Amino acid sequence: MLEGHTRDMRATGLSLIVPDLKVCDQEIVGADRVLHIVLELPTGPIEMQVAPVRYELLGADEPESGYLIGSRITEISDSDCVRFVKYLRTLR
Repeated sequence: MLEGHTRDMRATGLSLIVPDLKVCDQEIVGADRVLHIVLELPTGPIEMQVAPVRYELLGADEPESGYLIGSRITEISDSDCVRFVKYLRTLR
């Protein structure tokens, strides 16, 4: 398990900030990698599968440290999707 937080969210993907790119010596990014995400919303947690599509080390000029991972949502239940989209609408 690796804890992080979101920087940006859209109905099709997330930008995540994490402290490391490895869990138990296994890289979490790369070809054919899928991440199981539990996103804590004010209405409770939702779960989704995402595929990392890009990543970068955050620079010293960034307000945060760690890695930025851009990911595409590949799987989410219908009920979690509805809650996620409703939440996104409150951010506008």
